[in-house]
Amino acid sequence: MSDGTSPAGAHLDRLERHLLEKGAAGPCPICGTIHWGVVVDDDGAVARKVTPTGPPAYALACGNCGFLRWHVVSLLDKGGAERPPPP
Repeated sequence: MSDGTSPAGAHLDRLERHLLEKGAAGPCPICGTIHWGVVVDDDGAVARKVTPTGPPAYALACGNCGFLRWHVVSLLDKGGAERPPPP
């Protein structure tokens, strides 16, 4: 996702580690590929969704089909909830 050399890059590295630790790095539910990337604004800042009805969230996009998924910012910033054990 990132080279980790800038503050934004370091943040993206942290996001990537968090998603891997939580098991959230699986294939795209639409096309089945594993090619996720964090959506960034035109100025290179990590895109965050803020709506009146939802929490701020990071956007990740499938590099193959463009499917978008969202991950709540506060869970990353607080370390997130524990990952449930596999069934």
